[in-house]
Amino acid sequence: MLTRLLIAALVMVAASPTATERPYALMVGDPAPALPVASWVQGDPVPRFEPGTIYVIDFWATWCGPCKKSMPELSALQKRFGDRVVFIALDTWDYADRVAPFVAEMGDKLTYRVAIDRQPAPPAGEDNIPMFVKANGECSKTWLQASGWSDEGIPALFVVDRSARLAWIGNEPAELEPVLTRMLANQWDQKKYSAEYARDAVVLKQGRTLESEIWEARQKKDWPAAIAGAKRLTALDPRYQGRAGLVFRLLYTNLGQRDEAIAYANGLIGSNSSAGAFTEMAEAIAADSTATAQHAAAGEKLARHAKELAGKR
Repeated sequence: MLTRLLIAALVMVAASPTATERPYALMVGDPAPALPVASWVQGDPVPRFEPGTIYVIDFWATWCGPCKKSMPELSALQKRFGDRVVFIALDTWDYADRVAPFVAEMGDKLTYRVAIDRQPAPPAGEDNIPMFVKANGECSKTWLQASGWSDEGIPALFVVDRSARLAWIGNEPAELEPVLTRMLANQWDQKKYSAEYARDAVVLKQGRTLESEIWEARQKKDWPAAIAGAKRLTALDPRYQGRAGLVFRLLYTNLGQRDEAIAYANGLIGSNSSAGAFTEMAEAIAADSTATAQHAAAGEKLARHAKELAGKR
């Protein structure tokens, strides 16, 4: 009996998803959370996700420039797809009393539904309402924090499919459009995308952890620790190659190890494709009033390389 129980327990452990497979509580493919909103500012309320309808949840705030920029594009998509897709602009991390005036000012640039995240009353003396809502807003917690997108920031776009499951997450309307087109044509490969998203989420979580460690080290002025963390980050995934610029700057400026910094930069030529990283390196040398002719020449070389990389895009 004990042996059978032990085998059953081992099977359950083997079958259950690991932290690597599910780095966040909310993943693509999961049932979509509810939308506990405080109020609806524009459009008909959406009390629940109805089967057969696709939804786009646009998390935003009145102070967010990229959020405002994307709204006309999302409004155009709402007009194009009609009632086959329901767009909801869900304000969060914000001052609730600023939402209605903002919506009125946007006019026909924001034509889809608008709701405000539900939150507890802030404590007396709380003066940073956006950060309070980020930590305590109900949609902020169940959508942004649970998925890890609170670390990415807003805007954040979530797609809920016809079966009320989370189908896609991103932040670019240009990327959203083909997703919706394929979903409506029943050509969206949810299984494939969910697997790709899960793999990417593992990398993103590791990257976010390293970014936090780097920030803490810099706050403590522990430059060697910050450099080590930034090097690990640049090696993690190509999307983090730009942090090589930080490694260089900390070596060159903060530690004064100018020759080591230049050797590090030269070692990246051919393997690092971030124009921004090499621009940051060149600018660090240009800002050095004590740079030798040799260092200045190295800076010019890095600036030329940055320009070449930028021209290849």
